[in-house]
Parts: sequence; structure tokens; C-alpha cells
Amino acid sequence: MATDLTSDNVIKRDELIKDALWHVRALPPDGRVGVDLLRRATRLLNNVIRQDNLKLTGDNRALWATDSAGLFLVGDSHVYGVSQGLRPDAQEVFKIVLRSDTGDDTPVKIISQSTYTALPNKNEQGDTTAVFIKEGRLSSENVWFLDQVKNGTAEVPDKVIADGQSWECIQAHTSDDDSRPGGQSGDLYWQLSRGDATVDWADATAYVNGDMLYYSFKRPLANFEDAYSNPDMPEGWEGYLTFKLALQMSAGRNLPEKDIIVLRELLKQAEQDIFPSRKETDTDKENKGMYF
Repeated sequence: MATDLTSDNVIKRDELIKDALWHVRALPPDGRVGVDLLRRATRLLNNVIRQDNLKLTGDNRALWATDSAGLFLVGDSHVYGVSQGLRPDAQEVFKIVLRSDTGDDTPVKIISQSTYTALPNKNEQGDTTAVFIKEGRLSSENVWFLDQVKNGTAEVPDKVIADGQSWECIQAHTSDDDSRPGGQSGDLYWQLSRGDATVDWADATAYVNGDMLYYSFKRPLANFEDAYSNPDMPEGWEGYLTFKLALQMSAGRNLPEKDIIVLRELLKQAEQDIFPSRKETDTDKENKGMYF
């Protein structure tokens, strides 16, 4: 996956792997990495990404790895999964609002299973005020249970075709060039739909979003898929990834202990450069690692 980073200085996957191999004295003299070694290094690098993804949670959630989406409500339905429109990559939902067809938002509580179980009537009709999220082994297996269901027929969003794709409105607005799908602020007003739009997007048109739950969530960090993939991290993390990968590679290289110590110190410094709050202080005050 190539991220939105556009600088020529952003390191690519194979460059990062070569740097890590150099640190563990495993880079061939001609700089050419064999297919098997490259495959193993890529697997280790993606393991590093997944390990960091596990740490980017709660208060340590990375701002660049968050997203938002709309779940459109269906009349008399209180259970929703991916087949009903939930995003399969929504790993950790941390905010939900009920958005009316006029675009007004009302906060919705995320409740525990015990709280949901204690609800006397789980099919009560009315506006949703709370959601229990039953988490599966994978985020694509998550299921939402709403405390109240929409009575009768829910308002549906306007859908349009733009740039050959189908979009659905997630925020009521009067359109202009900035708010068009794919425009500068288009993500605030539209999300991709399931391909059933029949009319083209038009300027100076009033669009409505329908009855929905709009939610914000942590998404997984993207793996390195090919030689030209950029890290799914901000610029400045290249050293951190390089030294962390080099340390994992060192386990099979039988490096001298002094080289391992150097790598650990380089990684420690890279972490402190990225997360200043991890630096050791002379006080007893606890420092909290913040990921942006």
C-alpha cells in the first residue's frame, strides 16, 4: 500500500530492508537481496507493523490511523454487522453519534455487554442512545446491538455517481466543488456505497444523509505489500522501523553483543525522538507514551 506521503525522501519497503540488513552485516556486497531473504525480511517487517498496531490503542491511538464512517439505519432492525454496512476494518470504535436526516448529531453511548444484557426491552422503538459492540476475533466479525430501533421506515441517504464510483451522503449539505466526492472536503460529506447510485453528482444541490450512526474508529496499519510501499506512518519513523527490524533480524545472525547493544541504543533514541514523553527524567513523575 502506498500512503499519502508524497515526499521524495520517504523510504520504500526494499530500501528500509536493505538498511536493516546493513546494520546486521547481512547486505550482499552488490546490494542485491535474494528472493528468499527478501521474503523473510518482509514478513518480519510486517510483524513489526502488526506489533505496533497492537500498541496503538486507547490513549495511545495514532491520529493518522483513525477513520470515520456512517452506518445507515434500517427500520425495526437493532442488530448490525458488516453485511448491514459496518466497516470491516473498524478495529476500535471510540465515538458514535446519531445523525438525523437533517445532519444534526446526538451523542450515543458505547455500553458493555452486562449493561446491554440488563436492558429490560431490547426491541424498544425510538432513537438510539446506546450501542453494545460484540467484538469478534477479527474486526470484520464485530456486531452492533442497538438499545432502541428506528420505528418503521428509516430515511435513506442521497446517492450519486462521481468519477465512475457510487457514493452515499453522510452529512446533509448544499454541494459545491470542494464538497463533491473526491473534492478537498469530500470525505466529510460522502462515503463509497455499494454501487446502486443512478444519478450523477451535481453542483449547487441540496443532499441529505438519511438516518444513521456516524462513528470514529481505529483502523489497522497497512502492511508493506510491494517494493514501492511507503510506511503507513508519518515521515520521521524510518529509523525507528529500520532499527526495530534490524534487531529482529539479529536473532539469526549471531552478532557480537556490542553490536546488539548499539542497535538497542539506536532504537531507544529513535523511539525517544518520535515519542518525547518516553524520555527518562530525574523525577518520579510517570511519563505516558503518546502517539501523536
